Amino acid sequence: MQVQIHLANRITNGLLWVTVTGEASLNNAVKIFQEAVDAAVQEGTNLILIDCSAMTGVLSGLDRYDLGSISAEYALQRSEGSITFKVAVVGTPPVIDGFAALVASNRGVTTETLLDMSNAIEWLNPFARSVHSVLPRP
Repeated sequence: MQVQIHLANRITNGLLWVTVTGEASLNNAVKIFQEAVDAAVQEGTNLILIDCSAMTGVLSGLDRYDLGSISAEYALQRSEGSITFKVAVVGTPPVIDGFAALVASNRGVTTETLLDMSNAIEWLNPFARSVHSVLPRP
């Protein structure tokens, strides 16, 4: 699986944009999410958009559960409880079905699965306006 991470200030204030391609696996998905959280902390943002629309393969239900659980735990540790990450995941079934996002949300990381980029940006925009959306830089 390949990943590209960059801060997309021109789209919305402080949005970290992650593009994922390749075959899905639990280990790679966890690693990509952790890299995204680390980059967000480094850049001083809590807004993350993960574009999985070019990803292939399907994780099992248990893998999706583990992905949501492990990812949320990592994000909460990195934020040190001071701010909640807002994560929009773009993709379509069966690759992205929203289960991992639901698990992460139930564990304190606000996560939504959307079908296209414009809806994902629209979903994240109120968070950028309603809170400063900035983590302290390490």
